[in-house]
Amino acid sequence: RASNSNIDSRKKIENSLKQSRKLYHDLVEQSQSIVLELDSYGRIVFINRFGQDFFGHTRDELCGRQVLGLLLPEKDCSGRELQNLFSTLFKHDSDAVFNEVEIVRKNKTKAWLSLALSLISDSPDQGRGILCVGIDITTKKAAEKLKEDVERIVRHDLKSPLIGIIGLPRIMLDADNITDRQRKMLKAMEQAGMQMMDLINQSLTLYKLESGTYEYQPESVDWLDIARRVASDLKTLKEFKQAINILVDGLPAKEDIQIIIPGDATLLYGMAANLLKNALEASGEKTVQISFSTGDPCSMEIINAQSVPNSIRKNFFEKYITSGKQSGTGLGTYSARLATQAHRGKITMKTSETNGTIVRVELPHQFNIEQ
Repeated sequence: RASNSNIDSRKKIENSLKQSRKLYHDLVEQSQSIVLELDSYGRIVFINRFGQDFFGHTRDELCGRQVLGLLLPEKDCSGRELQNLFSTLFKHDSDAVFNEVEIVRKNKTKAWLSLALSLISDSPDQGRGILCVGIDITTKKAAEKLKEDVERIVRHDLKSPLIGIIGLPRIMLDADNITDRQRKMLKAMEQAGMQMMDLINQSLTLYKLESGTYEYQPESVDWLDIARRVASDLKTLKEFKQAINILVDGLPAKEDIQIIIPGDATLLYGMAANLLKNALEASGEKTVQISFSTGDPCSMEIINAQSVPNSIRKNFFEKYITSGKQSGTGLGTYSARLATQAHRGKITMKTSETNGTIVRVELPHQFNIEQ
């Protein structure tokens, strides 16, 4: 007894599959990106020709070996464990994960990769491996570092001539032959120079915060006095004529009251200046209020009667987020968030058409410099 069946359709599918695999193989081998295939245990199953040349290893040297510690580091540039990212892909079948890693090649030279990780699966509910596609961004990273170094040097070099500009009015103020009007102008010049010095210092500190090189070394500072100086400095600007009320625990702040907290005075000044300036710009002619609550944590709320536009509410503290300001950079609230985080604090924003906007900063009242 025998049975015959027509398998033309199956053969066509097999041939088509072979052609597709060959095309995929040719594309991967000709790619100018690193293509790595890992099994479910993180072992190397495949690496394309570009990847072999980039790392300086042959395919025979790599296949079957753990990728972490050999080709890729244990952690990416943000400190995330790559092994945890692998596990997350298998457990949750999440979308592709993108990160940047610094690697060391066989010849001991260092390089940077932009890495995309995605799950390889034979069925919707089961993964069999991980696909890693890496792009060499070493040149881009070097250009970014050069730009940052140049900007940092320029900021530093600006401070030297500025010290002379600030010192000259002080010397002239000691003279006996100047009028009251000239004395007022010299004090304004000195104050403007000090504000510029503060801005340069803030810019340097912001760079350190972004690059992760800032070292938090708190000192005892009067947060209330900092807020008073910020309010006084901003009131000297022509565009701000609104009233600024300062409260402590619900009562008008008296001259002899202090709020001593551990912190960096330069960072706290910049944070308060950015938040208060935003509130003044948004308030129209209405009063802006600075309200302190003592305790631990100690808090400062900056309140204005206008609401934040809907378009930027969700991303209020992110970089380059601005709305309706021709000269706005979108860095004020972003730098305030970085300054708050550096102080181990918390910053939030609430806004509505009926109650206006409240930006609240909470900072520890006691010294605690644990990282």
